This record gives sequence, C-alpha cells and structure tokens, in this order.
Amino acid sequence: MIALGFVLIYKATRIINFATSEFMMIGAYLCYTFLMLSDIPVIPTFILVMLCAAALGFLVELAILCHMLLGQLIISVIMVTIGLS
Repeated sequence: MIALGFVLIYKATRIINFATSEFMMIGAYLCYTFLMLSDIPVIPTFILVMLCAAALGFLVELAILCHMLLGQLIISVIMVTIGLS
C-alpha cells in the first residue's frame, strides 16, 4: 500500500514524496489510539481516521508544499519532503 502511495503521488506530481510512509504511519497510530482509548467501533474509527489524515495532508499541502511547487527546483521540494518525514 505504501508503494502504491508513492507511485500515485509521483505520477500525479512528478515529485518523489518521502513523507508518504510517515503520513500513513500517523494514520495507523491514530487508528490504534482511537480504538484503544474510546469505545468507537471499527468502521466509524476508520472513517474518523481517514478524515483526520486527509485534514492533516491538506494542511501540510496548503502550508508548506504549495509554496514550494511554484518555481522551485525539484531537489528543493524533495528535500522538504525528507524534512517532513
């Protein structure tokens, strides 16, 4: 699944995003935390984790990556994704 995420992001943006696996790991930790600390069933927890992960990804894109994609060298963007990871 992580390799599929790498491929989808690379095909869509032509940039290697090294923070992909870390964002997936954050989603896994959120799922574990929601399941262990609350009495929410699995399916609503999964939906909640997807919403939280999407919000986090959107905020990172809006705050950091969209400014880097405009006129910057590709290596600069790759270094930012390494820093995010």
